[in-house]
Amino acid sequence: MYPEAERMRFAGRLYNDMLEAVDREGISLSPYALRFLHMSSEAWFHDPPNLPRAASNPAEVPPEQLYGLARDSFDRAMEEHRDVFRAETERRGSLSFPTLVHRLADATYKHLIAMGFKDE
Repeated sequence: MYPEAERMRFAGRLYNDMLEAVDREGISLSPYALRFLHMSSEAWFHDPPNLPRAASNPAEVPPEQLYGLARDSFDRAMEEHRDVFRAETERRGSLSFPTLVHRLADATYKHLIAMGFKDE
């Protein structure tokens, strides 16, 4: 198992990178969407998915591998749903929690299936 400090370092890096990407796109997050983004960045390292061809214990997956998977999933969500995110930010003043959860989950699901995860 990788040390807690290392997993938290990667979680913090992921969170900061996601915030920078959102800011770069001119998207403002609601307080609940912001907290969700923070929680999800930690969850990738504390409650990781069972990766195909990975160690039998998900906690033994290298944090850099989890970071790459999470970042690719987030980037895919930003690319696929950028217009939705921007439109809601313009209309409401910020991106809502339900919209972020829905679009991020959708893009992550598609990304994981494309990588060989089974839809069970």
